[in-house]
Amino acid sequence: MKKKEYIMPILAFVVIGCSKSDSPAVDSGTGTNSSITCTVSGLGAFISSTPEANDPNGWRSITFGTGKFVAVSNGAPNRINYSTNGVSWTGAAGIGKNWGGIGFGNNLYVALAAGLDKAIMTSPDGINWTDRTVPQSDDYRSVAYSGTLYAAVAQGGSAFRVATSPDGVTWTARTAAEATAWQSVVYGNGKFVAVAAGGTNRVMTSTDGITWNGHSAAEANAWNSVTYGNNLFVAVASSGTNRVMISTDGQTWTARSAATANNWNAITYGNGLYVAVSTDGAAMVSPDGISWSSKTVPEANQWNGIAYGNNRFVAVSGTGTNKAMYATCQ
Repeated sequence: MKKKEYIMPILAFVVIGCSKSDSPAVDSGTGTNSSITCTVSGLGAFISSTPEANDPNGWRSITFGTGKFVAVSNGAPNRINYSTNGVSWTGAAGIGKNWGGIGFGNNLYVALAAGLDKAIMTSPDGINWTDRTVPQSDDYRSVAYSGTLYAAVAQGGSAFRVATSPDGVTWTARTAAEATAWQSVVYGNGKFVAVAAGGTNRVMTSTDGITWNGHSAAEANAWNSVTYGNNLFVAVASSGTNRVMISTDGQTWTARSAATANNWNAITYGNGLYVAVSTDGAAMVSPDGISWSSKTVPEANQWNGIAYGNNRFVAVSGTGTNKAMYATCQ
């Protein structure tokens, strides 16, 4: 999916959006861990599944919580699909806006609208949704939860580009470290960490969600998604020489080579594995964020988001015949 002003990790709860055994954070790949530890060789093949037919732009982001995967779309008829296993999907109407990101925390799903809509909606079950008032008309992309606070980051809009909420209902605008294209945010190791697709400092961190500090990325790439797992932050990019970077503290980053030079757009962590997908039809896996291996995908779709839950990685797409795929830890 590399559309350059509609750059998605997508959101990430952010979410992009990463099961966190290490923290209660969420992003576009949140989820819960099972007792099985995934390995590169033990992760089964990706298999196609089919969410409800949608508009040509398809599915933008996915998360996991309360026993189900929930994906969001920017088109009708149903802008929400949910599944307990990533195989069979059920539609829910949601609210008719251009939803681009979703995350989960504290028994609440939080979805973010992109483009001109600039909205937030919440749901306790992924089925019934309530529209929430946003503090600024910012193009929110990703949200994470610290255990006490939700923090959402925006790609465009005002000079603020961060919003926080203690409950997902009432949101307050915060000033980002830099007014640039923030794509993804995650919580881990006692802090929020966000990455950007542009700007001078393409990383920012905050211990409270209110005050944000900028940091240099390992390379000036278009960083689209960040996750946290096994005491490590890992981010992926759609441009640059090294399209992966890692950090133990979210401030100092080291560049790593991706398995291939694809447009990496979303990453998650689950039970011992980091898994990333691209908008030009690729997937890769790593046990440590350093060494990456390509993973065959059933369709070369525009993979926009990936989540982990119930011992399974599930990704959603904006294009293709089958706009979802799943791989199980065996």
